[in-house]
Amino acid sequence: MKSLLKVSKSLNINKKKTLSKSTLIIYNSKYGSTKEYASWIATNAKADLVSLDRVDWDNLGKYSKVVFGTYLHIGALVGIKEILAKWSYLEKKKFVLFSVSAAKPGNFVITDAYTKGVPQSIRNKIKFFQLRGRMVKLDLIDSIAVAVPKTLLKIQYFFSKDENCLKRIEGFSPFDGMDKHSIVPIVSELKK
Repeated sequence: MKSLLKVSKSLNINKKKTLSKSTLIIYNSKYGSTKEYASWIATNAKADLVSLDRVDWDNLGKYSKVVFGTYLHIGALVGIKEILAKWSYLEKKKFVLFSVSAAKPGNFVITDAYTKGVPQSIRNKIKFFQLRGRMVKLDLIDSIAVAVPKTLLKIQYFFSKDENCLKRIEGFSPFDGMDKHSIVPIVSELKK
């Protein structure tokens, strides 16, 4: 907690306009990265925090701003269908969406998932942020989902010596891309 408060002060995101508990952060997390980002945002935005499976949709009236954080899995924003199904509860609120993935922000995979997962009419009304997560320990299914393309890229590199294959292989290796500073634009957006 102390380190997060230090980050808040060093990021200068708790100054100027203060936020009230009129903001709700909803998260959907599998390995913990999205939950951790959501927690950092909630602390710095002075917001309430709840997991997607525990949202009380009938009691969102007190919130003027809602943030939904989710993760990217096999090219899709997990939980976005549930959010869209409840859009009538959210459409008059300021809505911010953030995704967490192995891909670096700006990667076409994230943009594609966002474009395919969120209708244009809603994309026009919301803000979307991309954050990098971590990939350390995976379950069996995800381990296989990572191992197969990584092996194929290694084979492709063996025959082609294409340096791009090596760059793409890096994306399938364990990493920790969590960055507390990457929440600054989200918290700033909530202050508007």
